[in-house]
Amino acid sequence: MSPFNRRTAIKGALASAAVPALISGCISLPTAAAMGKAAPYAPDTLSQSGGAADSPDAKLLDLCAQFHRLTEADAAAWERYCSMPEDSPEAKALSLEFDGRYDAWAAVSDTCYATPPRTPAGAAALLDVILSRDAEFIDAAAQKPLRLVRDSLQAMAMS
Repeated sequence: MSPFNRRTAIKGALASAAVPALISGCISLPTAAAMGKAAPYAPDTLSQSGGAADSPDAKLLDLCAQFHRLTEADAAAWERYCSMPEDSPEAKALSLEFDGRYDAWAAVSDTCYATPPRTPAGAAALLDVILSRDAEFIDAAAQKPLRLVRDSLQAMAMS
């Protein structure tokens, strides 16, 4: 589950139930290292096989890369937030930033979802965003073939 989705779920649970403060669920979030995996369709790797800028899916590839950068930046901010006292000025400032970060992340991923891919690289990028954003809503048995298709599309894009 992405830091955005997990934090939203935790905020909802904290708001709907009388739960003592537990630093807004910091302990249950994945680490930035786990969230910061490199996208398999990164523009740098595509430039070796024709270039992302020359691709019919250049816009989609850029949006998907932006989605992953926003996810990584939020995961790093969330880890910083969890490592500081809740009442510190920096923690309060980060807390206020999270809603804006979520809005930007959701807008980029929603735009990815609305952009039809036209190449194997674009399809792989879109599947990666879907799996990153919504894996917790996709049955585990369905995730395995989706990941297989994503990896196959990525391999086709690299050849």
